[in-house]
Amino acid sequence: MKDLNKIAAKASHKLTTLGVAVYFVTGFGIVYPAMEKITFGLLTRSLCLTLHKVLAVPFLVVTAAHVYFALKSKLAREKAEKLKNKK
Repeated sequence: MKDLNKIAAKASHKLTTLGVAVYFVTGFGIVYPAMEKITFGLLTRSLCLTLHKVLAVPFLVVTAAHVYFALKSKLAREKAEKLKNKK
């Protein structure tokens, strides 16, 4: 179970990082038309807007999982530290 938590924590970290990058790029693409030229026509303004809307809920879910695993890890470390200091 501990290994599964570790894997899920790493996955949520990587997915959150990817989500932030995608949100940054698509948000930039919505505001600045130059993004289409930068991406060689791959990300049009309409595609950026669609991606930004469609990925909103999954991004929030992954971010919430990331926060959960980070807090869980921090609390476990603090608990271990307290137990270590009591001895």
